[in-house]
Amino acid sequence: MKIKFTKSPVGAFLLAYFENDVTELSDALAQEVIDLGYGIEEITEELTEEVITEVTEEVKPKKKK
Repeated sequence: MKIKFTKSPVGAFLLAYFENDVTELSDALAQEVIDLGYGIEEITEELTEEVITEVTEEVKPKKKK
């Protein structure tokens, strides 16, 4: 599970991360970090080629007549 630390987990979990670092942890450890208030689940959407095409088509300038 991908999480973002809301406070440093160094003392509590012996993990070498800082506040606002994002990392991938095992589901069990990530859930424990979240439950104890040291992080939140990081939800990211990967851009697919279809989404990128739609966005680029919208920003193309209109042809002059």
